[in-house]
Amino acid sequence: MAERAQLPVMSHLGPSKVNLGSGDRALAVGGAYVGKYQLILPKELVANVD
Repeated sequence: MAERAQLPVMSHLGPSKVNLGSGDRALAVGGAYVGKYQLILPKELVANVD
């Protein structure tokens, strides 16, 4: 969410600095997969979803 909102905090954080665990995780059923974070998010939160 912070990345999508282009919050200034993102310049201090990166995927390598945040431990999200391992493997794919789902925050929504039937959502869109975001490989960068290995998350399945609601489609309306993911840009460029078919």
